[in-house]
Amino acid sequence: MSAAISSRIRLSTKILVCFAALFLTGGTSGATAESDSGHAFTTTETVQPIFDDRVWKLGHTAAQGDQTVFEYVLSGETVENWTELITVLSLTGSLGSTAPVDAMRRGRDATLHDCPDAMWSLIRESETEVLFESREESCQGPVDSDDQYGIFRIIKGALGLHIVSYGNKRQPYLPETERSEWIDRISRAQLIVRVGVVYNAKRSYPLGPTRAFVIDGGSVAIQAGVSGDPVRPSLPFGKMKYPARYFVSLFNEADRTVWAQIHWYFPHKRKDKFKQKSSKVMELGVGWGKHVWWAKLGIVADKDHPLKIIISTDKKQKDILHTEETHMYFAAVDVDVFKDRFDDFVSQGGGGLPLINGWQEMPNPQTDIPGTATVADLQRYIQFSLWREESKQYRDCNHDTLRAESADDQVSTVVVSSMSETGERNEPVSKSQTMLREFWWVRSCDVTSKYEVLLAESSDGAAEITVTKIGETN
Repeated sequence: MSAAISSRIRLSTKILVCFAALFLTGGTSGATAESDSGHAFTTTETVQPIFDDRVWKLGHTAAQGDQTVFEYVLSGETVENWTELITVLSLTGSLGSTAPVDAMRRGRDATLHDCPDAMWSLIRESETEVLFESREESCQGPVDSDDQYGIFRIIKGALGLHIVSYGNKRQPYLPETERSEWIDRISRAQLIVRVGVVYNAKRSYPLGPTRAFVIDGGSVAIQAGVSGDPVRPSLPFGKMKYPARYFVSLFNEADRTVWAQIHWYFPHKRKDKFKQKSSKVMELGVGWGKHVWWAKLGIVADKDHPLKIIISTDKKQKDILHTEETHMYFAAVDVDVFKDRFDDFVSQGGGGLPLINGWQEMPNPQTDIPGTATVADLQRYIQFSLWREESKQYRDCNHDTLRAESADDQVSTVVVSSMSETGERNEPVSKSQTMLREFWWVRSCDVTSKYEVLLAESSDGAAEITVTKIGETN
């Protein structure tokens, strides 16, 4: 069976099939604005469906060329065996330029060709969208033989065409109350635009620092944790068979060159003792970053891993600017997930190495912050930046990201001086370079702080993220 034919069984009715020639495993978040490697950000557009009170899950997502699909099924069902199905199909290119009413007619003609007894009813029509319903009965040809009812809404967006639908094979003839409720839900599905980072753009933000401490002239940012070791293989025996690399990364955000030394204290598995290791004294120029790691077998869970970082003005450490005494901590539940992912990495011969953030008060970032127009990965990067700022004042507190809000005026309330290609010069960002401006709220130690978040492109196409605290309330 071809990919085109098999996809017909997965979708709610034939109307979607005429647009979806191929669906492959993978997927993106919807219609995507055309971009090239010279740009740091990209814009995606999709529809967020409205669900009822039952438990729905994403059963399948796929993308091929100009087409992207998301299929949601009820808990306990699959896309191969469903009774009710919500589908979001996004189209760009030539298909995405079709007028909604023309797309509806194309779907109607395709349905009536194989299902001459099908019911077809237009509910609402405008220049930017159409809403209609259909019922397929006794269809001929390579389509699902089950009778099914569907509600469809075709929306013309800025980047493409979007179809959101509800299909029901359990009750091809819905009671009027239930029919009205699903028409209302499909009508209220929102067209949303998201901003994301292009991964092949210059300096497009890897895992960033999530902590910082203040020194004379600015601050030093830190990231610490443990990752899988890509060099050493997993041992076939013993509980500590998972090769790991403990790491600490330092970034000099001050206006002066400093020197840094890291002292590690690794807890013993069965004793209340620590094994100390110290790095060399490292030079950190303005805007520099340095990474230090130690290879070990296994991760000691549910115990503090003391860490001392000494910052001085000279290599001989005669003038100490700051001594940061903190600790890493790895919960047993996170270590178990790490082990499973490491096994997957070894068995599959590649893929992403597992990683655990070392800061107990900073868990994995959320990816569903209400109010933001950014995609999941960009939400993580923004929260890293917010946590870094919060940790300067609120040490060892959990930092809970509450919400975000669009700043429509596009006029910054603060002086933007940190968006520059390097830390050695200040280059204010013009309006044409600003991609997105939002306000974000974070709560630490019972204090809520409001931040301005700016996303912009530098002249060389690099992604720039700046967060600036505007105020705080108890």
